[in-house]
Amino acid sequence: MGLKLVIASTVGTSILSNLENDNNSKKSRKLQDLLSRKPSWAAVDDDIQKELDRKSTLASSLFKEALNIVKLDPEKYSAELNSIINTLRTIQGNVVDELELFFYPTNTGASKFCAKIIYNYVKMDVDDFKKRTGLAKNTKIKAYEPITLRGFGSDPGFFNNGLIELVDKFARIIINKAKQDYKVIVNSTAGFKAETAYITIMAMLAGAWRIVYMHEGFKEVVQLLSLPLAIDERYMRDLRKIGKGAQKQAVESMGIDVDALKERGLVDLEDGFVKPREWITHLLKLTKSKP
Repeated sequence: MGLKLVIASTVGTSILSNLENDNNSKKSRKLQDLLSRKPSWAAVDDDIQKELDRKSTLASSLFKEALNIVKLDPEKYSAELNSIINTLRTIQGNVVDELELFFYPTNTGASKFCAKIIYNYVKMDVDDFKKRTGLAKNTKIKAYEPITLRGFGSDPGFFNNGLIELVDKFARIIINKAKQDYKVIVNSTAGFKAETAYITIMAMLAGAWRIVYMHEGFKEVVQLLSLPLAIDERYMRDLRKIGKGAQKQAVESMGIDVDALKERGLVDLEDGFVKPREWITHLLKLTKSKP
């Protein structure tokens, strides 16, 4: 019996920057004008982000033009597809029975525009994708609509909301798919640096099978060591005792070091009330029944 694989990939804006820098592709004046506004470097609140968000659909002629260029050489234009395709090449194609693809753009129009291009390429040109990856013709492939990580890219104070999003949307996929006997590969090539750092850590905590990375200057995919990370069992026990929250004095009377938990970002302390952070509460619920 062959493998059942899931690849969960972050999505950045490499498609836009590569289209912008490519002088060989024939681009319309409208697409050239859009790219000249440097959407891959635009601030998260720039008007072009909203414009790209609106244009992230096959109903947009600019979107279809960009998609058709990327289809010609997906590895050249998309850092995400380059790493995914090369990762799959390292696995014997004829042993993969099923492949599911999840794409995670940040909450910016540029990232969502690129994610929709990647999604539509795989969905519409699945035979080309199989040929490039070496997957067998009978491999079942399902690409899911991009899932926006809303805590990332929205504002500088993204950490708390971003971590909640990672657990709710990213770690949940890893854990649930592992329960269904899928091998989960996390592609952390693209996205904001802080985002990819946290995703890599979250992937380790959630028990991803492999974590891969491909720098644009590399010719081969790098498989990151999946360190056996876990939240210290001492803190896990303390967090379970605290439950939904309690007064600091009551928590400390149980022999729990509240300051240590707060320093590690596991609890919030406000007006003498100790409460586990929302992201850690979600993670505890998910991981307690891991296979």
